[in-house]
Amino acid sequence: MSDIQVAPITEELPERPLRDRNPVGESRALALLSEEMVANPRGVLQKLAELVVELLGVSSAGVSILEPGDGEKRIFRWHAVAGPFAANLGGTMPQDASPCGIVLSRNRVLLFKRPERFFPALRGVEPRIYESLLAPWNVSGKAIGTVWAISHEPDHHFDAEDARLLRNLSRFASAGWQLVSALDEAEAGRRELERRVEDRTSALIASNQALRDRDELLATLDLGSLMARGLDGTIRFWSQGCTRLYGWTAAEAVGRSAPHLLHTIYPVPLPEIETALERNGEWTGDLHQRARDARELIVTAHKILRRDTGGHPAVVLEFLVDVTAQRRAEAALQASQRRLQELQAELLHVSRLSVMGQMAAALAHELNQPLTAATNYFQACQRLLEHPNLATIARVRQALDLASEQLLRSGRIINRLRAFVTRSAVEKRPENVAELIEEAGALASPALQDIGVSIESQVSPDARWVLVDRVPVQQVLLNLIRNGAEAMEGTETGKLTIAAERTGEMVRFSVVDTGSGLPPEVAAQLFQPFVTTKENGMGIGLSICRTIIEAHGGRIWAEPNAAGGTVFRFTLPAASEPETIDPSRGAA
Repeated sequence: MSDIQVAPITEELPERPLRDRNPVGESRALALLSEEMVANPRGVLQKLAELVVELLGVSSAGVSILEPGDGEKRIFRWHAVAGPFAANLGGTMPQDASPCGIVLSRNRVLLFKRPERFFPALRGVEPRIYESLLAPWNVSGKAIGTVWAISHEPDHHFDAEDARLLRNLSRFASAGWQLVSALDEAEAGRRELERRVEDRTSALIASNQALRDRDELLATLDLGSLMARGLDGTIRFWSQGCTRLYGWTAAEAVGRSAPHLLHTIYPVPLPEIETALERNGEWTGDLHQRARDARELIVTAHKILRRDTGGHPAVVLEFLVDVTAQRRAEAALQASQRRLQELQAELLHVSRLSVMGQMAAALAHELNQPLTAATNYFQACQRLLEHPNLATIARVRQALDLASEQLLRSGRIINRLRAFVTRSAVEKRPENVAELIEEAGALASPALQDIGVSIESQVSPDARWVLVDRVPVQQVLLNLIRNGAEAMEGTETGKLTIAAERTGEMVRFSVVDTGSGLPPEVAAQLFQPFVTTKENGMGIGLSICRTIIEAHGGRIWAEPNAAGGTVFRFTLPAASEPETIDPSRGAA
């Protein structure tokens, strides 16, 4: 037999001195418990623990109830505590580690003396437990909890009267617990009923809202231009919005073929639209249609295919928006943009012609030199051929070679001018930056020589190619070169610097002069049309430059030169070196 089996000393109770009964105190306790059960059922167990302390004259008392624990093990939870152990209210102890477990297994009142000897969990508990008296209480014939009293004084001993009182009071523990359980069940039932009522109410509210939303949607759809038709095109539903858009009433439209009634012209063949509807379930596009009063309409139609419960196509819903005014405005805008582009091209051409006129005298002077030299060589050949011999023939051949070189030089001058002036289609392709600068400088060379200005170019190795239309960009460079040269006319330096460097995805060109600079009032609106500092200037050169540069995706601006004068900068898209180079363009 184990220590725990012999732990109770209940058999000593009849042998101990028996104190007198206290019927008044017992009746008062039972009355208080009855009142508590009526007024505050959930407080009955705590009231019971307090009355046990009072009637038995002990330090601590409480009520423990057996509950499920982790896994298969069960625990006792302290549902009521009076005395020094009150701080442990709600605490738990394993079933096999507490005297309560033995009390439930034997289902009778048991007395323990110094229980820590047999229950290690009670060792070191303060205040120390000298004796504990426990009584089981039952629900439906099954013991589920205990009422216990503890003596913390070594000279206080329980007797048979204490056991009787504890047994009688435990009955109130059973009644109180059953009442609380019934209240909990009733409360749970009430909450469940309230939840169901709330869910049902929410469902009714949602249903009513859905009905209202449906009615509002139907009213909205009826106001909008909505048409429903069968797969054969027969109109089944015709909203008020369709009546306002097309002019036919629902009574006149329903039952008729939509394509024939509206004289619909589709952007693609109708079978393609039907196939897209079948595949994707919807289609959107512009339709050209005719109203009842013969007005031509452009309508954006959003078609949605609806299927029956078997998944077969059943009806097509068409949401229609009149975009006639918008599409006509877009067409007019596109026409205006095309006309504007044509005018810009004309303006660029006129600008080049104007520049050509200004360059004509200087070019005539430049052409005069090679042509005069060629004429002199030809005249020398004539004189030599008057008395031909082997020596004169060699000299004639040499003179003809020199004359040919001068004529080729004249041809190059004329070709540069013709390429600059001739109108051609816009064609962006990789162009060599050094060549662009060199050819623009060659075009401006006669004017630069007259005013004593030279050009110095500086091209970074990573800025050798740009993606541009060659001739307009040459026009920009030529315009900026001529402006810079004219700004330096009469100065001592006479050097115009043109630099190109890589900045991200762009190449930045800089045309630097050391002239007198720009007046502030001009600098603020420099690239506006008809703004000029020249006495006979039209003020469109820099405006055209901005148009050309922005058309290439770049920008152009001016800033003061720290050494005096002005720096014009513009950016153009960088390009990779082409795999093959046009032989007519040469290489850098």
